[in-house]
Amino acid sequence: MFREKTLKNKITGSTINVKNIDADFCIVLKEKSLVKEIEKNSNLAGLANINEQKNSNTRLWSIGMAVSAISNSDLGKNRFYVDRKVKEKADEICDKNPRDGNVKDVNFDRAINKRGEEYIRSFLNAKTDVDSTNYATGLRAASDLVEYPNDLALRKHFGFLWEQRLAKLSNSRD
Repeated sequence: MFREKTLKNKITGSTINVKNIDADFCIVLKEKSLVKEIEKNSNLAGLANINEQKNSNTRLWSIGMAVSAISNSDLGKNRFYVDRKVKEKADEICDKNPRDGNVKDVNFDRAINKRGEEYIRSFLNAKTDVDSTNYATGLRAASDLVEYPNDLALRKHFGFLWEQRLAKLSNSRD
């Protein structure tokens, strides 16, 4: 991902390869740094199934699906509990990036990736100690959403960690 390289005049720097991704560069960098943190921790790497999600487009789609799942939760019927602030944040992201009615297959709907990008954008201005864990859980929750649509455990956990992240950000501003 990041490679040390000796540049002209013996200056050392890092380079990063970015392949065919339609996202702001700052989002690409932040997403890659979160992945690097996840890869350093074998537990998070296993949780996120990071080896199966090899590129940023795949991961942005996955986290976009996790955000969509939170937005689609029904607080009234309490199908699975999610904090109201988290649901509002997910709704805001999804409303800003609505599904394309002409694209029937969610796998090809660019709006899902845009939702993932918007989720990552929220990480740009502030860092908490649960960022990489929240991201890893969201990546896995999306995988499980496809394979096990009735298993709500990881979606609940993703929502809980997102709630913790928002609370930490709120406390740091006070």
